[in-house]
Amino acid sequence: MVTRLRSTGICRGRCMFRKWSRPSLLAILFVASVSAIGQAQQVTHVHPACLTPGQSQRVTLFGSGLTNVTQLWTSFTAKATRAPDVAPADGTVAFDLVVDTSVPVGIHGLRAVGEVAMSELKLVVVDTLPRSVETGNNVAASPQKLAIPFAVSGFILPEETDYYLVDAVAGQRVTIEVVGHRLGTPFDPLVRIVAPDGREFLTHDNDDGFDYDFRFPVTFPVAGPYRIEVRDARYQGGLWPYVLRVGDFPAVRVAYPTAPKEGELVALLGPGSRDIAPVVNDAAATLGPARSLSVTGSQGSTWVTISSEPN
Repeated sequence: MVTRLRSTGICRGRCMFRKWSRPSLLAILFVASVSAIGQAQQVTHVHPACLTPGQSQRVTLFGSGLTNVTQLWTSFTAKATRAPDVAPADGTVAFDLVVDTSVPVGIHGLRAVGEVAMSELKLVVVDTLPRSVETGNNVAASPQKLAIPFAVSGFILPEETDYYLVDAVAGQRVTIEVVGHRLGTPFDPLVRIVAPDGREFLTHDNDDGFDYDFRFPVTFPVAGPYRIEVRDARYQGGLWPYVLRVGDFPAVRVAYPTAPKEGELVALLGPGSRDIAPVVNDAAATLGPARSLSVTGSQGSTWVTISSEPN
């Protein structure tokens, strides 16, 4: 951070510096820097971690030094208004946010803006699937019921499992995805699905192209309620946000070429991708050189990450 010194009394001319010893000047700079750092915004997590284009939604940032936050910076087009019904507090700040309908499905960024500093970048998912948040779903006997399709925003704590219940018809095919590690935490998500008869149907962990996250297709063999369990593969955690996405959208994972030129056709690769036609690289920029290229299924869209800096 650059600290600006006013010209009056300190740097009016070269001779003025002779009135200040080097230790004194360094002390002034140090105190100014510490003061600025002390007022800096620290954001630990954002809730919810999933946002819907075109809808007004309350977004809460948690951390410290948030009393003087005045604005919410976004890497995407949106209108953010400080929540008028939430009193200023050091540990939280809330905004009413409307994401523009032009924002592509994918991972985007937020920052809290204060009087003297800006917080570190926090990542969220912009999604067109019906959105919800986890509510009291840490007991297997009382899972949270959701209707397919959905995108649910949750947190993982140490040694914790989140339980969801969905009703499926025989032969129903969906894609299941967890966006967790890609939101910038050590989260290593694992999904376990229990069939209507109480037996384990499948367990899935890690897919190529997603670090520790995954996106995979599944077909429910019989009708009935299926329990979807989400936890860290190592039983770790710490208010790590995630988004569980379930619906009929393509299970693509990578793009080829990975750094296409503007207007170039891009192949989307993954399970079942043989039936997906190549798409034109006209993706909107998201975070820095990374861009999200989306493809739509019958119930929602998904995305692959490409580079905006072709070789």
